[in-house]
Amino acid sequence: MKRPHSDSSAPSLEKQQTKNPRNTQVQNKSYKEAVVGIKMAIIYRRYPDVKLDQTQADTIQAKLLIAVDANLQGETPLQFLCFKFTLGIFWITCANESSQAWLTRAVSGLGELWEGTELTAVDSKDLPKRPRVIVRIPGTSEVTTVMTRLKIQNPELNMTDWLVMSRKVTEKEQRLALFIDPNSFKALTRSNFKAFWGLGRVIFRTLKDEKRKQDNFAQRVSYICLYCIVMLRSHHRITCYK
Repeated sequence: MKRPHSDSSAPSLEKQQTKNPRNTQVQNKSYKEAVVGIKMAIIYRRYPDVKLDQTQADTIQAKLLIAVDANLQGETPLQFLCFKFTLGIFWITCANESSQAWLTRAVSGLGELWEGTELTAVDSKDLPKRPRVIVRIPGTSEVTTVMTRLKIQNPELNMTDWLVMSRKVTEKEQRLALFIDPNSFKALTRSNFKAFWGLGRVIFRTLKDEKRKQDNFAQRVSYICLYCIVMLRSHHRITCYK
């Protein structure tokens, strides 16, 4: 006859239940890192007022490669997924948190690469947000044509720092969603978000305003549908009584 387990020797169900979720959480986190990585931005500390240029980005890339080579004998290998330079930002995607931590330290330790060097590496989620706007342009001209005309007629708008997020073209117009620079956003604010275009003007909207407009339209449609349903039911009851 087997002796029953004492309370002290019996496996704890509570421990078993808390152990598995922790392991699952670690595995999910590692899988996410492996798939999408951790996107980091190397920028000036005064970004977006000051931005990197191509020559400076090339210098940063060369210095980081030297730092990577110098760390090859480290206990934890440095691993990165990709990098690119766009709109004054040197982007680099780290494969894991240890590489992210190393990159942050490495950028801080680069020293004065050129006069006035003040660099930092930040997570993309912590990057200062660029204003996002939407504008409807008459006609179906190419984006380059649109930007050129806006730039010529509105010199206070810095079109070189704008980035097209999306473009939707219909028969009579096109809808552009744009990332713009803070100074251009201030200029649009002063002009009540209107800009000269051709023989007239176009109206810019922030994404929040556009979403609020769509929500209000959907709400009005819902009210109209509800009113129609109530009226139809009332009419049906009156017809039945007759």
